[in-house]
Amino acid sequence: MDKKMELKMMWNGIKIEGKLKKAHYGKGAIHDPSEITIYSDDYNPLPEIDGLVTLNDSDAMTDYFETDRIRVPSTHPIYPDVLAAYTAQEVHRAKRSIKFYERRKARGCKYAERYLAEARERLDTLTAHARTQSKPKRERRI
Repeated sequence: MDKKMELKMMWNGIKIEGKLKKAHYGKGAIHDPSEITIYSDDYNPLPEIDGLVTLNDSDAMTDYFETDRIRVPSTHPIYPDVLAAYTAQEVHRAKRSIKFYERRKARGCKYAERYLAEARERLDTLTAHARTQSKPKRERRI
């Protein structure tokens, strides 16, 4: 790669030169539980990031297609940014769960109160964790 790109990890993807590339994050790979995987939300390729390999096991011969994914180990310099984006994604999901179970509770759902309490507890845990993380200072040039 001859040109350096400005990347910013967002809760809903990767911002590349100001354009959002939709993606989501997953944690807990088979080999390293602290590893975070970035999954593309469409079939367009993810950007190349120095020191990381984009994985895609698609096979056109058998009509099997996968979206790109990048595994980010905890030792990589971009890991704190990816971890912050992963945490922001989980906070967003917890907030959506709370809204969902509040609506279910209002409709008289039998188990909504229990799930609502669990979602609120998860949100509290995530926001406490987000406060202790180091925040990325600026966009990284990759």
